[in-house]
Amino acid sequence: MAYQAAVFKEKKMAQSGYTPILIYASGTATNTPLAANLTSSASGSELAINYADGKLFYKDNSSVVQTIATKGTAILGGSNTQIQYNNSGTLAGSANLTFDGTNLAVSGSATASAFLTGSGVTASTPTATPVTLFSLAGATSTILVTAYLSNGSAPTLYTAVSLVRSVSGVCTVSAIATAASMVITLSGTNVQATQSSGANQTILYSYIRIA
Repeated sequence: MAYQAAVFKEKKMAQSGYTPILIYASGTATNTPLAANLTSSASGSELAINYADGKLFYKDNSSVVQTIATKGTAILGGSNTQIQYNNSGTLAGSANLTFDGTNLAVSGSATASAFLTGSGVTASTPTATPVTLFSLAGATSTILVTAYLSNGSAPTLYTAVSLVRSVSGVCTVSAIATAASMVITLSGTNVQATQSSGANQTILYSYIRIA
């Protein structure tokens, strides 16, 4: 491998107790020095530069050649549009999280401890039996919950809006807007909706963490 050695010494550097900087160089693209080409010890460490690629190399204490720097462009991980993340100290990308400059796409499972949002549809019962919409985690949070009855022709027949607060697993509910035939209630950490009268209908609901 065509790495040529040269020793550069700063003219103003003191001559006693100094460590020379040893530079090996190659102008062949993709050339990488072998571990045998470089020395790393208490008495001095050698560097190698590929001036065609713009890469600077060194040998670590496990005798593995590492890239310490590159020109201009960072070392990228993953494929085009994949969002970069730190994977045990190296850049990587995931096909499950992509961004094309306009659209952010997430596939697979996603977990967010500070962000809570959701929606759903469930059947109601006209006998004042509570229907569980969702359950809250134990973290402190304030959730805005909207639920309304739908009979198809009147999709927002009765609407109830409440703030649900969870503090260390203890939940409370405060009504913002009430409906004659439906209320939002709690059973432990379960957020529920109750239809008090009328025929069976559909409950549509949504919720979002606001604090």
